[in-house]
Amino acid sequence: MRRTIALGLLLAGTTFALTGQDVLSRLQKRYRKLKSFSAEFTYKFCWKLVGEERQEEGKIFFRKPNLFRIETPERLVVCDGETVWNYTPAAGQVLVTSYGDRNLSPTLKNLISDYLEGYVPYYIRPDSVSGRRCHLIKLVPKDPEEGTEV
Repeated sequence: MRRTIALGLLLAGTTFALTGQDVLSRLQKRYRKLKSFSAEFTYKFCWKLVGEERQEEGKIFFRKPNLFRIETPERLVVCDGETVWNYTPAAGQVLVTSYGDRNLSPTLKNLISDYLEGYVPYYIRPDSVSGRRCHLIKLVPKDPEEGTEV
């Protein structure tokens, strides 16, 4: 199974000779200072074994320490810092888990650190979102069988 994630990251600075690792390191430094953020993302899932490929776009809203909301066409995930609600409209079903159960509800803090530890970042190009400069990177899992679902 292979998962590739493309993220547009809003970061200040030059784009000259940047690497994917540079962009992720800057993201981690900025994340430490943030109290809240929101972002749009594109998630691409490639499962070579069965020839399946999916792409999903969404929005994420986050406020420290552990409040977040992730919206995609296929699901809505909301966390109040203690409980995570994962709603799938097509199934009419809500999965409720404890925020502390990392296997079922990964924390955003862990998602960012997982990217630094579990993925190889590739710098794609400078870009812009709503008139703001950003950097587009591609994250490929170091272990094709592992990865974090976003």
